[in-house]
Amino acid sequence: MGLDVGGDIFGAIDLDQFVVFAASTRRSRDDSATDFFRSLLFRHVQHALVDSGQPPLESEAEFASLCFTQVTAVSEIARAAEGVPRDGIGIAARAALRSSGRISTENVREAAYLLFQNQKLSRLNGAPLANRLLEKIIDQVIGTKKARAFLLRQDHTDHPVISFLIDERLLHLIKRGYSAQDRPGERYDVIQIDYGCYVSLLSTGKAPVTLLGLDVEGELGEDDQHRAVFSTLAVPEHDNRAVRRAIVDLPLLLGPDF
Repeated sequence: MGLDVGGDIFGAIDLDQFVVFAASTRRSRDDSATDFFRSLLFRHVQHALVDSGQPPLESEAEFASLCFTQVTAVSEIARAAEGVPRDGIGIAARAALRSSGRISTENVREAAYLLFQNQKLSRLNGAPLANRLLEKIIDQVIGTKKARAFLLRQDHTDHPVISFLIDERLLHLIKRGYSAQDRPGERYDVIQIDYGCYVSLLSTGKAPVTLLGLDVEGELGEDDQHRAVFSTLAVPEHDNRAVRRAIVDLPLLLGPDF
C-alpha cells in the first residue's frame, strides 16, 4: 500500500511464518501443512470444474480419494512445496501429468525433481558463487549431518548470497532468533534446504543406488533411473536434533568471497 512500517504502521501477521506451519509438535505441523495443501488444491479443482460446466465435488475427502493413491502423496506435496503454495500447485500439476490416473508419492518426487531442474536450478547459471555455496551447504548439511535444515548466525542471514538463495526458493528461512544450547549468547536463524535440492542429489552418482540391487547405469534409461531412485530412497524428515548439530560457518564456506 506504500506505507512504511514504523511506530504507527507495523506488520501484525507474518505470512511466511504461517505457511511453514510452526506448531508444538512435528506431527501437528505436518498435519496442518497437509490439510492446507489438500484444501488449496481442492479449491482450485472446484473452480475449474464449475468453469467448465461440470458438477463440483462433494468434499475434500472425495477429491483426495479420486486424485491420490494414498494420503502420503498429499503429505509429500506439502513437504516438497516447503511452505510455498505456488510450488505446491506446480508440483501437483507435474505429478498429475506423470501419473497413470491418480497421483502417487513417487509421482510427486519426480515432479519436484523436474521443478527444481527446470525452474530453480537454471537460475543459478548466472550466479556461480551462489551455486558453489549451495553445493557446499548440501554436502555439509545433508551429506555429512543428515539434516534438512541448518543454523546460520543471524548477522549472516542477510549476506547477499544467502538472500539470493532464499529469494530463489532454494533455501527457506523457517525460524528467526534460535538459541543453540551449546553456544549461549549467539543467535541463529533456522534455514531449510529446498526439497528439490535433496531429491536432485539422489538422482546423481552420490545416491546409494546399491539399494536397488542392480547396475542402474547399465540397465535403466534416464527416466527409469529417476523412478527407481525415487521409489526406494526416502527424503529425511525434519529433525530438530539434527538441525542443532548442523551449524553452517558462512565465512569458512565462502572464504575470500565472504
